[in-house]
Amino acid sequence: MWRRMAWALALLFACPVLGAVGAETGAPVPAMTEWAMDIARMMGSSPAGAAMSPNGIIMTARPTGGPASGIVVTDPNSFNPSLNSYVWTGPRVANGQFITGTGSGTCKYLYPAGFNKFEFVEAGAGAPRLFDAQLTDTSLTGPASVRAMLDQAQAAGLTLLRMNAFAVDSQYSVALQPGGVGNAVLYNEGVLKGLDYVLSEAQKRGIKVLLVLTDYFAGTGGPEQYLAFAGVDTSCGESPLPSCDDVKSQFFGNPTAQQLYQQYASTLANRVNTVNGRTYKNDPTIWGWDLMNEPRCTAQSICTDDGVTTIHAWVAMMSTYVKGIDRQVPWHTTHLVTVGLDGFYLNQPGAAANPFTNTYNTDWLDDTQAATIDFGSFNVYPDLWMASISNEAANTAWIDAWIDQHAGDAKSPLAKPIIIKELGAQPTPQRLQLYTTMLGKALSVATADRNAVGGLKGVLYFQGWVDGTDAVFWTLAQGGRFGILPGNPEFQQITQFASSSAALEQSVACPGGNSVLGPEYPPTPSCPTG
Repeated sequence: MWRRMAWALALLFACPVLGAVGAETGAPVPAMTEWAMDIARMMGSSPAGAAMSPNGIIMTARPTGGPASGIVVTDPNSFNPSLNSYVWTGPRVANGQFITGTGSGTCKYLYPAGFNKFEFVEAGAGAPRLFDAQLTDTSLTGPASVRAMLDQAQAAGLTLLRMNAFAVDSQYSVALQPGGVGNAVLYNEGVLKGLDYVLSEAQKRGIKVLLVLTDYFAGTGGPEQYLAFAGVDTSCGESPLPSCDDVKSQFFGNPTAQQLYQQYASTLANRVNTVNGRTYKNDPTIWGWDLMNEPRCTAQSICTDDGVTTIHAWVAMMSTYVKGIDRQVPWHTTHLVTVGLDGFYLNQPGAAANPFTNTYNTDWLDDTQAATIDFGSFNVYPDLWMASISNEAANTAWIDAWIDQHAGDAKSPLAKPIIIKELGAQPTPQRLQLYTTMLGKALSVATADRNAVGGLKGVLYFQGWVDGTDAVFWTLAQGGRFGILPGNPEFQQITQFASSSAALEQSVACPGGNSVLGPEYPPTPSCPTG
């Protein structure tokens, strides 16, 4: 640990100074390297030439008296909505559609095409090591990879990013409990600034972000960590230890773990972004909150009614809570809320489309039906879930049935928009054909559902990667197990799908005839002179 800190300090003060462009004048001004900026943020120090805001946030790197290249941090809650004509560009749900204002007296339906990105918080914070893939290009830093990925997405016409709102690597855990069980849970400000950075960079490119609050499979930031903080023995594995699924099932009924989850959700909702000054709960860059990635409840001694009642109660409780902390000012439109289910059905007729009989005690229809869930989401992983990887006809038949079942239920009984939150395939000779089939089917259904109340309205692939990354040995191939690099032929299909999705967007009359769904911040905050 100390050796790592010594290395960081040496790098911080030895890095060469690069050129940057002043936000107001366009004149070159000195700026620190990305590594130096991120190390400084994580260590709370102020490198030479860095201007500090009153709260200790590095605002810009500039010589004394030179032009500032940073953005003024202001409390967005002080912004007077009556003095501008900006519209809230975050989505709402109306008539079973995603809808937003255009700023020109009309609204439009949205059909997002997007991507998932693992470890984006860590990358944004400048972590020198990534768990899922390594930065093999020595010129590529974590923040640079964030910018490259978002540039790549913007150029491809992708409009929605889904990412964890926490770190999965235990070295960079957002949540900390100094002193152990019974003590307060605190949050790593340096790592959270990585999330700030991603949101700010996404906003610059017009990309919305769906933030996942926790992940069933994550040891760090997931149910196991919350339970450990609550004093539960999370030892698990082979007999005589309980299974890890049995341990994690306790999360859905443990009051202390639930309170800690709510505490983190509240921390995020009320956080002021250290880069652009926006309070998360008021930031239209955030598309919405995903309560948990792929929840499941398998311990029969804990999960009542085969787990369905337990998970449904948790979804209802947490979605109500998140909506309550998100809406704070009269002019604000609450961010959307979903739950990141796999999509499995407990009952017929939906169960007939399941890829296998084990639904992990979840019911997609039951949980998506909750009044406080704004839109549904599900996965499409044919070669991960289906044994018939080499049987093209069988895969096509399952993909068709799986998507049709969810899209049909989205129209009735749900009357809600749904998205494929994760669409992916492993790096096998069949991957290109699977992408052709999946994206073709999704576009066909979305086109048919264009004017429907509810239905399939968007697709996010899993997952985006940039050149200069190389997967660790166990992830099967360069770019990660499901990663798509810009040079892969599948990426061209994704780009074409994004173009077709954008063509589905259409201007419509705004709900209630009100074209201003709520004010947004000015797109370019003013910078100080001198």
